Amino acid sequence: MILFVSGGSSELGRTLIRQVWGRYDRIVAHYCSHKEQLKALKAELEGENAPEGGKLVLAQADLACESQVKSLCSVLKEKELLPDHYVSFPAAPVRIEKFHKMKWEELENDMGLQLKSNVLMLQQFLPAMAKRKYGKAVLMLSSCTAGTPPKYWSAYTTVKYALLGLVKSLAVEYGEKGVRVNGVSPSMVGTKFVENLPHLVIEKNQMEHPLGRLARPEEVTGVIGMLLSEQGDYINGENIVISGGSVMG
Repeated sequence: MILFVSGGSSELGRTLIRQVWGRYDRIVAHYCSHKEQLKALKAELEGENAPEGGKLVLAQADLACESQVKSLCSVLKEKELLPDHYVSFPAAPVRIEKFHKMKWEELENDMGLQLKSNVLMLQQFLPAMAKRKYGKAVLMLSSCTAGTPPKYWSAYTTVKYALLGLVKSLAVEYGEKGVRVNGVSPSMVGTKFVENLPHLVIEKNQMEHPLGRLARPEEVTGVIGMLLSEQGDYINGENIVISGGSVMG
């Protein structure tokens, strides 16, 4: 069984890999520029003298570059590492700005990093899953896709809704072929990803949250782990909100 984690060097990616380590024969962890975090994780899980290959395989690519994404897919195919399970974490940092000041180029870059890269990789991975009549894919969305989105987050919200559309359309197309596609939508998670936000925004979010805090990485990856397990076999096309009660349907 092979798991591919896009954005594996992120805090969420590393947390998921730790949680599901015992379930897989190989785990391919993608990174763009933060290889050191994954090398440290590999040493933690496999030992200081772990071989270059081993169970945790590190794969580099800039997901904003189409040619690198296609090259990554080709390498995985050549090495017989096409995944049974696929999880996608990459996201561009949130930019808080008024809509009329948003630059189209920035939105286009965000779409390339998140939507286009997922489309290109899933176009390679899902047919192989369908041929095996088994596979699972989980995409990281956001609680902004449920209820009223935050003000001045138009670029971020637009991209996440595009990913939600991808999740639902793929779930319908591939469900009868044994493949499950779902999204998870956490509220603000306490990782380095939110460090670029103004401190007052984070503080206000915590003060107004029913639980009085941000989500922890393991609380989000725990749900993803469930979706990848047998308990997730009958879950398909869902947008699972993990908000601690800050968003209620």
